[in-house]
Amino acid sequence: MTEFTVWAPEAAPVRRRLPGSIRYELHVGAFTPEGTFDAAIGHLDHLVDLGVDLVELLPVNAYDGVARYAPPQPDGGPDGLKRLVDAAHAKGLGMILDVAYHHFGPRVRRRFVDGVLGWLRDYHVDGLRLDGVPAAPGSRLVDELTAAVESLAVHLGRPLSLIAEPDLNGPAQPALPTLLTGDRAAQPLSAGLLRVGATLLMTAPLTPTLFMGEEWAASTPRQLVGRGWPAGATPDRGTLVRSRLDWAELDKPEHREMYDLHRRLIALRRSRPDLSDPRLNRIDVRHGDQFLLMRRGECLVVANLAGKPQRINLPGRVRNVLLATATGVTVMRDGIELPPESAAIVAL
Repeated sequence: MTEFTVWAPEAAPVRRRLPGSIRYELHVGAFTPEGTFDAAIGHLDHLVDLGVDLVELLPVNAYDGVARYAPPQPDGGPDGLKRLVDAAHAKGLGMILDVAYHHFGPRVRRRFVDGVLGWLRDYHVDGLRLDGVPAAPGSRLVDELTAAVESLAVHLGRPLSLIAEPDLNGPAQPALPTLLTGDRAAQPLSAGLLRVGATLLMTAPLTPTLFMGEEWAASTPRQLVGRGWPAGATPDRGTLVRSRLDWAELDKPEHREMYDLHRRLIALRRSRPDLSDPRLNRIDVRHGDQFLLMRRGECLVVANLAGKPQRINLPGRVRNVLLATATGVTVMRDGIELPPESAAIVAL
């Protein structure tokens, strides 16, 4: 039996809560060329520099129903995962684990609850994201998990999070992609619209989640497969290799520019409480012909989705421009003119 890693004092759990935080989702097998927990540790400083709060690991054993609680040995096994969690805590990053427990019958519900508590207690992760909650048969599992996790949090003396993402938002979920692409699913976004999308995501009243590489507009495809499977069980193992991030892209000007924009957006979100306020009754949205206004307290997010400059009337006088995704923003007495496919955050 594998011995559990003992917490070092400097790696004590991080008291990160979801409201006001930013999640960074990654697939261990595709995050680095080596595809291991230990290799991921070498890139934690990148996440600290970016400014995110929580690292969310996609299911470490994919969706394998046989070994639900066993991090695969090719990735580093249980000890490798513990080292990654402790290293993240030492750098001030919280750790969320993505788990899938909806493929089951009612007789094993207690076993799944115990497994959830094991991830939190034995691996020191700070929370779990429950995958496929709408597919779970009834709400009893979620209710039992919530009660058990709340009890464990009291016992451990630290906050623990459960993230459930049911399909209750209706058409809101695809709203931003549709807004940016005009409902053309295969339409690639221009660099300008990618910057607009990042701005809207980082100023929305929610907990933003970045997928690995999104912060620099990585060109690698997201064709992820399971890890730790026997040879021959995966139809095309080269899919994983093609999906691994190319960290050298950060040295290219166009990718570095996108990365720097994300850093600025995250820093601004953290310095302006209005931009991270999760209360929906404190937000006011107005849109027109290829433009969008989003009022967030004393801040206003203005987006021009058109391929030409637009003059947009504003509900108040601009005191100063906090951030712009492109040069050439002109502030006028009663409005603002934005370059094509650009956004700005202003203080009123």
